[in-house]
Amino acid sequence: MSRRGAPRGKPMPPLALILLAAFIAIPFVLYFVPNRWWYGGPPPRLVVEMLAPGVTADAPPTVGMRLEPSGFGTVTDAPRVLAERAPPGSMIGQTSGDTIAPDVARFLRGVPRERWENVPEKRITVCTLEGPPSYSGRIVLIDGCLRFQDARSDRPGPLVLGIPSVHRDRAGYLAVGMRNGGEEYEMRVGEPEGVFLAVGCSKDQPIQAPPDVARACGVDTMRRLQTIKRRPICSAEDRAQIEQYRRESGLTAELNEAAKHACREQRTPERLCPPPMPPIPPPPNLSDCRIEPPQSSQGSSTQP
Repeated sequence: MSRRGAPRGKPMPPLALILLAAFIAIPFVLYFVPNRWWYGGPPPRLVVEMLAPGVTADAPPTVGMRLEPSGFGTVTDAPRVLAERAPPGSMIGQTSGDTIAPDVARFLRGVPRERWENVPEKRITVCTLEGPPSYSGRIVLIDGCLRFQDARSDRPGPLVLGIPSVHRDRAGYLAVGMRNGGEEYEMRVGEPEGVFLAVGCSKDQPIQAPPDVARACGVDTMRRLQTIKRRPICSAEDRAQIEQYRRESGLTAELNEAAKHACREQRTPERLCPPPMPPIPPPPNLSDCRIEPPQSSQGSSTQP
């Protein structure tokens, strides 16, 4: 009587391996192969133009603005505004026909705008795992050019592309964002701790500025921004959700600690016991609001 060993699984046929490899490779092929290879025609072309100011009113500089020898303005700092969270839909339909308000036009060299040429009707959009690009910092005006300054830097960076409006806010400061659309979706130029979302669903890439714009502004790269907003104060409903999340997360942490303690009592090796829980972050959907106003900014950072 012969003994047979444990049955072995049949090896995967070569055809199945080829099909599996092809399926895994599809996203990489779509990411690296240009759209024109699929649809033909000339490649899409990005055109960046400087939207020049329209009517130039003989108005005084905005609060905190310094005039340069060129006649254009510079604004690098502005008080922070504690904004209430805007209701849903507040940032829709709040733009004006004038991107640059007439009473601030003479202090700016212009606002860059982009348009695409030769764009096919059918396109392939590939999103990578980075998610929508997000930046923290401020927008500053340097000799008439609006530039982005990262929160970790003390120097202005690339030019800003995608600003819907440049105007004075109610207190007379130079502001960008949605005009008359609520304080959450408006930022003063020079105001710190802004929340800026870029365009698309993947890691953003800098855009080359046109030569004439680069010469005038002294910087040759641009950054696309789709959303410009302040971190609003959390509403009562927001705070209730955050507290509920913390209670539930705290209970989970207690259960984890109890399980870890019981594991140690049984003299189980440490590597087999539950790992320690990391600090509990705020809920992802509420991470963009302030739970309470900073003590140092009360009174001085609201509308002066």
